[in-house]
This record gives sequence, structure tokens and C-alpha cells, in this order.
Amino acid sequence: MTGMVSGARPQLLGFVLVPVVLVLLALDVNPLAPSSVLLMLVCVGVQVSCHFFNSFFDHYFEVDRKQMSGGDRLLVDKHMTSAACLSIALASSGASLVFGFGFLPSWSLADLLELGGGAMWLLGSVVFGALYVPLKRYYCGDVVFLGCFGPGVAQYCAAVFESSRTGAYSALLLPHVLCLEAWYLAGSQRDIPWHNKVKCGTLASCMGSEGTSLIYALTIVLLYLSILQLMLFEGAWYGLCLFSGPLGWDCLNVSMRNDLTGLQYKSWQLHGLVGSLLVLGKVLALTFGTPVDDDQEYFF
Repeated sequence: MTGMVSGARPQLLGFVLVPVVLVLLALDVNPLAPSSVLLMLVCVGVQVSCHFFNSFFDHYFEVDRKQMSGGDRLLVDKHMTSAACLSIALASSGASLVFGFGFLPSWSLADLLELGGGAMWLLGSVVFGALYVPLKRYYCGDVVFLGCFGPGVAQYCAAVFESSRTGAYSALLLPHVLCLEAWYLAGSQRDIPWHNKVKCGTLASCMGSEGTSLIYALTIVLLYLSILQLMLFEGAWYGLCLFSGPLGWDCLNVSMRNDLTGLQYKSWQLHGLVGSLLVLGKVLALTFGTPVDDDQEYFF
């Protein structure tokens, strides 16, 4: 049971829950309604299956060797067998696919194509999760990661509620996506020597440690510019996100010193804080603010 919990990585479930809650709020849907809670469970199931697929393939390709400092150590430390890990991944992905497609308003090919990327996120995330480590070896890890936990999950939630109001949540999700990228870059930068040793190509290993530090710093700067954009176009309530500034400044300084100690953990904290403040800001904006024009033009 301990291995199952640690393999699910519950500390990372905010990566999929934050965008789901933000989209539900943006579409005027109650996040606490039974249908919303079931939708969250489907999205969590997809993420959990991606984690177990990642653990399985890390072990299969010997990315998690004992002598390596990085990698997922769920199987190499014998917390779980490979068969159990793969079985959980398949069961979680299968259940998520069945219930997830059941939430969609229609299964016809024409309607699925009309719903676009949101309808395909469910299947795509499971496939990408299963192929994450093989794809990660060819510089696709960043794309797969952001595709699974970024705009794709938002489009899926919109598809469930038959909404095409992408303007209602696109700018709102940008800080979340930038926090995700910062977290991923921090981990990839830390593991550059390890990835090079096992010939696992990542964006960080391609740029080198100093280049990755610069991109990380730029990501943090863009994060706060995206928050200022929300304040300018959607209301001052999003200024609450600026309370994360000290932590963001700390992450920026650590990155520029090229000191990798604890940077990914700080980035995870930053995502949790910014995500929580975004949700609070949206709730206050809905309660006390004015409606947002879905066709509003943003800076980025």
C-alpha cells in the first residue's frame, strides 16, 4: 500500500487539479457539484496512470539504476514489482478512459472532431503517459508533460460542458503552465549528468546547466508578467498572486546562482501557492468583480 501511494505521487496532483478548478470557475460551473468532483477524479486517474507508466518505463530502460542519483526509485528499491506497477497503470488509465469518455456529450466522430483537442486529451494523455519515457529520450519530455497537465486538460473540461469559450480561461491558465514548466526545468537541470549518462535527451541536457538557468529565470519573469496581465484585463483580485513574490524571487536567485539544491521543491511550492491564489482570486472576481469579455485581447 505504501508503494502504491508513493507511486501515485499525491503531492503532484495539484498539477491537474488546479487547471480543472480554474476552468470550472471560468465556465460558471460549481467545482463542488457531484459531476465536477467526478470530473476531477477522472483527471486525477489520468495523471496517476501517467506516473505509474513513467515508473515502469524508467525501470525498463534502466533509467533508475541504483548507482544513479536521479530517477524514479519505486521499482529499483523494490517498493513494488514491475508487474504490479504496470497493472495499476493500465487499470487507472482504462477506468479513466471509460468514465472520461462517458462524460463527453457525444461519442460520434463528427462531434469529437468538433470538440477538438479537449476530446482527444483523454486518450492522448494516456498514450503519452505510456510512451513518456521512450519519448523523453528524444527531447519530447517537455511537450508531453505540458500537454498532459497544461492546456489539454482545460480543453477536455470545456468539452465536457460543451463550451467553446477558450477566452474564458486561456489567460487564467498561463501562470499555472509557466509554474509547471519551471518545476520541470528545475528537475531536468538537476538531472543533466544523469540524463547524459543514460542517453536520455531533454531540453535541459541540450542547453546545458547555464542555459537552463537562464530559461528558468525567464520563465519566472514571464510568470509574474502573466499575473500582471490578469490584473490589468480581469481585475485587481488577481493581485493576491503577488504574495507569492518572495518565493518566486528566491527561486529566481537560486537559479541564477546555478545552485540546484532544492530548486525543484521550491518550484513545486511556488506552483501550489500561485495555483491556490489564482483560484482564490477567481472566486473573489466572480463574487465582487464584473464579467470578463471572452473575446478580450491579451498581451500574451
